[in-house]
Amino acid sequence: MAQYNRKEIDQNRFELYCCAQNKEADIAKFFNVSVNTLDKWCHNTYQMGYKDACKMFNVTGRSNVQRKLYEMAMRGNTACMIFYLKNFANMSDNPKATSVSLEIAKETFAALKQAADKRALRTAENIDKNVSKESIDNGGE
Repeated sequence: MAQYNRKEIDQNRFELYCCAQNKEADIAKFFNVSVNTLDKWCHNTYQMGYKDACKMFNVTGRSNVQRKLYEMAMRGNTACMIFYLKNFANMSDNPKATSVSLEIAKETFAALKQAADKRALRTAENIDKNVSKESIDNGGE
């Protein structure tokens, strides 16, 4: 009987690669195993096939991306605001948008605008403090 070298697959790395939305063939290539071997390993480790096992970790990856997108939108990144509103607040470029989604979009946009306005005010206050401090340091010139 032929003996096979058993390939070790690091479970933590596998889960991270699934979170990063990598394809099965890419993950198999990284671990230097076949797609069939990876699928069998998933059955042994998670009692489910690759697709179902990876779905568990894809959700985590998607939520991390969504959270980061929200943070960037709240910091005033206009492109992120637009993308976030269109994809997660049901806002649309379509003029036939429902009144419910329009109300959600208005509320979300108002919250994002308020956060951006607060940031702008803090920045202006910091500039005023620095200018005042410099003029005092320079003898009021």
